[in-house]
Amino acid sequence: PSSDLHADHLATSTHPGNGEVLLWLPLLPYLPDRRILALRARGFEEGETPFDSLDDMVTAYLAAIKKSEPQGPYCLFGRCFGGILVFELAKRLRAQGDEVLFLGSIDAPAQPSNFLKTYRQEKNTKILDLLRYLKVITLEQYQEWGIELAHLGPEEFPEAVLQRVPSLGKSGLSLPKLRNWIAIVMSLYSLVQDYTPQGQVDALDAFSRGAPSGSGCEDLEWHDKWIRGGR
Repeated sequence: PSSDLHADHLATSTHPGNGEVLLWLPLLPYLPDRRILALRARGFEEGETPFDSLDDMVTAYLAAIKKSEPQGPYCLFGRCFGGILVFELAKRLRAQGDEVLFLGSIDAPAQPSNFLKTYRQEKNTKILDLLRYLKVITLEQYQEWGIELAHLGPEEFPEAVLQRVPSLGKSGLSLPKLRNWIAIVMSLYSLVQDYTPQGQVDALDAFSRGAPSGSGCEDLEWHDKWIRGGR
């Protein structure tokens, strides 16, 4: 990150493909003096509908950033699907004359549509991904259930998850809410099936934790072919 990055600069984190921002919670203890704006996908709250296009999503998120911090400079960070969002947001901000001090992504393929076409993505299991991050389930459960439940459709999958983690229902995550969550995930991925990055930004720091589970590739291939490829 730039040496000009200070605690008074707004940090914006975007959601991954599961639409939620809760996976960023474990990082909060390391950012005690930082103002953070977390962008969550539309559709979770009653009366909301998912975005119809990537352009509409980026426009809404840009408005949210400007409402929270009318003047930059800005810091943007996204994981996986969120890498698309921060790239598009950075271009919009730059076009408006705003300064983006830091732009980063983690495990975000440089060519998202090529990755989605190459490797089968079990979008239902994105919920399991978040539950693992929140330590509701273990890594072993995440891996086992991802395989066991991969064949289920968006109607059956939430029921199977609730059967395995009944505490979710007690905490307010009901069957209708789980089904709605899956619908949001499906809609997000439909928006980027043919997405190819266009344009340029001053700099983008790309980080990788290694090949994600289910990607079908080794760590080196993930880093060289998908994270660095096309940059």
